[in-house]
Amino acid sequence: MTRAPGHPAVTHGGATLRITQEAEGSGWTLKLDGELDMASAPALSTVVSSLAPDATKVILDMSNLSFMDSSGLALILRLRRVCRRNDCGLLLLSPHPCVLHLLDVSGLRAPMRELGLLAE
Repeated sequence: MTRAPGHPAVTHGGATLRITQEAEGSGWTLKLDGELDMASAPALSTVVSSLAPDATKVILDMSNLSFMDSSGLALILRLRRVCRRNDCGLLLLSPHPCVLHLLDVSGLRAPMRELGLLAE
């Protein structure tokens, strides 16, 4: 993964979620580390909303996400709409088992996989 000139990796967020962004061509990979919940969702929303207008794809690397509640799930659905409005793809990469469990319980795992939003 390379960092675009003028776009160093940046870490956002507080105590519960660390978001590290790295440029990858005309897209971005956001590495999420910690918990995605009601307290941390606004930070991720801000980052994705700022990147989507100029990106072809935003990848959320969820391999180090230790917890996600319904606030995080609602955010992902909103981010999908934000990305679609901006002709930007959204991909959930390597979701932690806690995320997969939430997708299973909500009935969204299969539809997300079929839409190409989920890379397990």
